[in-house]
Amino acid sequence: MNDKEEIKNVVQLYVDSMDESNPDKVKQTFHSNAKVVGYLHDDFMEMSVGDFAGFVASQQPSPKKKAKM
Repeated sequence: MNDKEEIKNVVQLYVDSMDESNPDKVKQTFHSNAKVVGYLHDDFMEMSVGDFAGFVASQQPSPKKKAKM
């Protein structure tokens, strides 16, 4: 697999993890030592991959399930 395909695959895995609220896919997407940073509701957030995976899992129903409702 070339670099372009690997990048495409990891980006798709990230999108799927968000769409499904899937913490296992979040953990596959990021290096275990990564920090996820950004703003949420005007607050600066910095999380470990494990904390971010837990946050993603807490988003229920997942966006994918909401779209079916």
